[in-house]
Amino acid sequence: MKMLAVILMTFISFCSFAESDQAVLLNPMPGDSKLSVTNTLNIYGKCGGSVVAVLGVVAESFNGQGDFKVDEGDIQIRNGGKDISFKYALSDFNIAHCVQTKSGARLLVGSNCSGSACGEERNYYIIDPKDGSVFPSKASKNLCDTKCANKALGAKYLK
Repeated sequence: MKMLAVILMTFISFCSFAESDQAVLLNPMPGDSKLSVTNTLNIYGKCGGSVVAVLGVVAESFNGQGDFKVDEGDIQIRNGGKDISFKYALSDFNIAHCVQTKSGARLLVGSNCSGSACGEERNYYIIDPKDGSVFPSKASKNLCDTKCANKALGAKYLK
């Protein structure tokens, strides 16, 4: 009988815990007037068979291009058990698209800063998700604009 009571109490406790709708609350530290936590979104998908993670998204813009803003964000590709970071490819306003080319799938990452000296043109990187190779290379001082990206992809994907 005692064993049955323990099982019944465990079951009741488990059911009430499972039905709880309470969220974890992050309260400001004592003395702070507001919460110092930024809500972010992590997005996962696949490109060319590799897992792609877009981390730290704080805002999305549905302007037809799929722009997103990041807070200490990163784009990572996982293939063959290794993660490759492309954090350097991100700025204030970004896009990431998986594009099918004659050479296979490519991850197209475009970014533009929000400062007045930035201009309107994005800087693009074309990443092969199979091996993590990047055009233009990280060490390159060359920037890749829309014309450059379309040429590297072998078709006019960008307008």
